Amino acid sequence: RRSVDFLEIVAQYWPLHLAEAGLSDPGERRNLRLDALAAAWTASPPRGPVVIAGSTGSLPAVRRLMRVVANLPRGAVILPGLDADLDDAAWAALGPQHPQYGLRATLEALGVARMDVPVLAGATEDASARARRVLVREALVPADATADWLARLARAGGEALASEALAGLSRVAAETEDEEACVIALALRAALETPGKTAALVTPDAGLARRVAAKLVRWGVAAAPSAGLALRETPLGLLLLLLADLAVDDSEPRALAALAGNGRVGLGLSTSERAAAVSAVIDQLRGPRRAHTLAALIESAAPLAVQALSAIATALAPIKAVLAGEEVDLSRLAQALADASEAIAACPEDPGGAQVWAGSQGAAAVRALRALAAEGDALDAVAPDDAPRALGALIGSAAVAPEGPEHPRLAIWGPLEARLQRRDLIVLAGLNEGVWPAPPPDDPFLSRAMRADLGLVSPDVRIGLAAHDFAQLACAPEVLLTRAKRANGAPTVASRWLWRLETLAAGAGVADRLDPQTDWLALARALDAPVARAPAPPPKPKPPVSARPKSLRVTQVETLIRDPYAIYAGVILRLSPKDAVGVAAGPRERGTAIHEALETFSREVDPRAEDAPAQLLVLVDAALERAGFTRDARQIDGARLQRAAEAFAQWTAMRANAGGVVFIEAPGRLDLGDGYFLRCRADRIESDGAGAWTIVDYKTGAASSAKQVSIGLAPQLPLEAAILDAGGFEGEARGRATSLVYWRFGGADPGVVDVSGPDPAGLAD
Repeated sequence: RRSVDFLEIVAQYWPLHLAEAGLSDPGERRNLRLDALAAAWTASPPRGPVVIAGSTGSLPAVRRLMRVVANLPRGAVILPGLDADLDDAAWAALGPQHPQYGLRATLEALGVARMDVPVLAGATEDASARARRVLVREALVPADATADWLARLARAGGEALASEALAGLSRVAAETEDEEACVIALALRAALETPGKTAALVTPDAGLARRVAAKLVRWGVAAAPSAGLALRETPLGLLLLLLADLAVDDSEPRALAALAGNGRVGLGLSTSERAAAVSAVIDQLRGPRRAHTLAALIESAAPLAVQALSAIATALAPIKAVLAGEEVDLSRLAQALADASEAIAACPEDPGGAQVWAGSQGAAAVRALRALAAEGDALDAVAPDDAPRALGALIGSAAVAPEGPEHPRLAIWGPLEARLQRRDLIVLAGLNEGVWPAPPPDDPFLSRAMRADLGLVSPDVRIGLAAHDFAQLACAPEVLLTRAKRANGAPTVASRWLWRLETLAAGAGVADRLDPQTDWLALARALDAPVARAPAPPPKPKPPVSARPKSLRVTQVETLIRDPYAIYAGVILRLSPKDAVGVAAGPRERGTAIHEALETFSREVDPRAEDAPAQLLVLVDAALERAGFTRDARQIDGARLQRAAEAFAQWTAMRANAGGVVFIEAPGRLDLGDGYFLRCRADRIESDGAGAWTIVDYKTGAASSAKQVSIGLAPQLPLEAAILDAGGFEGEARGRATSLVYWRFGGADPGVVDVSGPDPAGLAD
């Protein structure tokens, strides 16, 4: 019912709306123009020749024009690949998915019998070409005609015909998409070894086409896909979309880093200054996100990064002004985006930033923004948060022509561009179901039966047109068919056309003829295979004594025991991994934040106060926020943190009531002689005033076990006890430790984990 109501709007009210506006629907306008041309030529036939070539006549208006042209004194209609040899029974049984279906419908509309259509004068077909055409025809014959498939092939010539047809036709089934791309690139590159030989890749898979183009670069061959790129996939398209995103959230780390590093961004700086500033900006953004506005980020930024971030803030200003209201006018947004792009691209060599629009990317972006500026008023206003997505949908798919001239002997085409074109070698790639052919589009309003009742064409007609393209291209003298057995990690199914061709060849007993003379798979796999294995021995660094550290933290001693190479890399070579930009805060940041909160609580809050747990939770929440944890993440952990806060406040209150001395974050040092020493900063050291000392270490994750401590695998607390015994802590902290404990803050069971064992002083010794 809803579908009928909607179609009623389309059928009745849409034409009325167009009439009131003095406009016409694009499809109707095209049909009216074709009909007007047909009427004009009927009334006054042109004196010169008029030729319609290469069209299958898929549109009724085109067929009406074809009828007129065919009857002109010097008119001709040249149909591509009409199969005059297909038997009448199969011709009558053609379905929408057959390559000849569209041509049959055109001939019926023209009132012309198939046998009355002559072959184009001058066209020749040798025995090999005829055999290939017959084999492809039989492979794609309607399903109803395959009951006697082998008999049909036998009548056409049998094994001899199939063998001759497969001369020059081969197929490769690669394991992965990347391997398929490598095979294709090798075949195209090999074609260039023959002087004057040309080759073309034809595929509807734009991703595969780009992979092949990238593979060819290793040999210095530039062959860009004829379809070009979508604007959103180019540096300039990304720049436009990043500006829109940042206008909504101006301090999002990854978007800021991507914008700063974009090749079209000038930031008002010279080339050398810009490189240093971008590096500083990225360093500022590493790790979890801590600033939630660009202004706050600028305040905390290093001097080198400030100028770049300030330039970004200035460029974003016009877009932010448009997004400041409750609704966004897309035409105003387009103009603001253009202004912001020029501002962000400005540099000493180009103060106005006009070079941002250079090249084919710039031309495509200008067209898209001008169209949006002109037509944006006709679109509904959108909410500010939705503006970047609306912008991406409206301009992101604009086509960008390839940069530079075409390769003189290699081409990468889509099926549409390949029609009526030929090269010495044709590679038909991406031959998997769902890719070539693509599934017919779903009709959201009408079922197939409804479409048939209304006289609308079947959605399968698109498959028939794709099959026509395949059949025409597969009849080239030298053809390589390729597919990948897995795509995106999942198994694939071979294209129905390839499957039928392989099945027919196997039935004729010549399946091995489909194997290529050159083992492209072996070459592709050998291309990057190592010549020899040279395993590296385990690292055994032996730095000179002068390069070895004179001191270690007690926490590093466990690392020295478990992974000495980490000490070599970090302490001696001073190598430390850099954090990624905008990563989520993790256990390390959580532990540091909670340690900071516990230290502040222990110094500044009376644990015996009634609201002590609440105060601790406030401190923990603030520390986690500064560490980059989002509000949602802090709320999810809230219940466990509350339990830990109550337990910690109760424990410290009990210790405070017992009296004694407490040292918080106490620095310590133990001299080992000859200039060597250990150092530490103990989380908490307590004395009961009667000679009993307790060393406490806060843990937000799993604590070491008593056994690990006793056998020396986790020596932190015993070493801190040794420093305490030697009087290495500042102040009055000196004595024999009687208790070594971890205080686990978090988890389902927060509290003390005692790892003292029977003799903590002995562990210290």
